[in-house]
Amino acid sequence: MTRKYGVSKSDLLDPEAGDLPSRIALGETQVISETKNAFEKAGVNVESLAGKVDSVKRSNHVLLAKDLPYYATENKLAEMFGKYGSLDKIILPSTRTLALVFFPPLCS
Repeated sequence: MTRKYGVSKSDLLDPEAGDLPSRIALGETQVISETKNAFEKAGVNVESLAGKVDSVKRSNHVLLAKDLPYYATENKLAEMFGKYGSLDKIILPSTRTLALVFFPPLCS
């Protein structure tokens, strides 16, 4: 949020401002919305990620990576997860809060 709006963390988190909880809530809402939009653009069924679709079978080759640092990149994620096998693709929204890491499907 600080980078997007060009403000410092201290300005954003100013405890003297009476609307701090509102600013944080609005920022979180925006990050969630941008992340969902990026996944939808990439063809991901966002509702299935939230567990809201009962008919979707759990994947055995897609990993949801969460709590990523803001400086995460696709290359860093490929380096980290590539240790466990070849990768098909990585979807990392610009918000960098989480990513989807696709491994080749397992044979039955």
